[in-house]
Amino acid sequence: ILTLATSLRTVQADNSSPISSSLIRDYHELVEPSNGLNYVRLINSHGQQLYGAIEIGNQSFHVLFDTGSSLLWVPSISCNSTFCDDHHKYNHSKSSNSSITQTFVEGKYNSGHVDGLLTQDNVKLGNKTISNFTFARAYDTKHLGGIIPDGFLGLGF
Repeated sequence: ILTLATSLRTVQADNSSPISSSLIRDYHELVEPSNGLNYVRLINSHGQQLYGAIEIGNQSFHVLFDTGSSLLWVPSISCNSTFCDDHHKYNHSKSSNSSITQTFVEGKYNSGHVDGLLTQDNVKLGNKTISNFTFARAYDTKHLGGIIPDGFLGLGF
């Protein structure tokens, strides 16, 4: 079990980005809830990947808890890459709270990258739900073979 109440480093906002302040506020509220500790059971896959369950718009996903990035992303129903074929996909039409945009975002990782569009929806981690949380719905992934979870929850700020 991972306690996410006090483990996040101090965040410094990049005021040049119009979304960074809201993203930082949302992440702080998600991982440092004011009403006490928030526990999330993590699965250790062969000592290489720590992942756990979250919900986005009442849809369940397993995400890798990644300290090297700062983006939450999951595959979209419009994703056609091989990676997406074997993973759960986010469907905005299944959520009454989804707000989709055409704002492009790219996540770069040692093993590959993800292209997506920013979206807002309710995100639940443990016992905490954040309304209108900004995340990426991925429509393309490259070189992400061997990744067991559906997406990434970036904790690195």
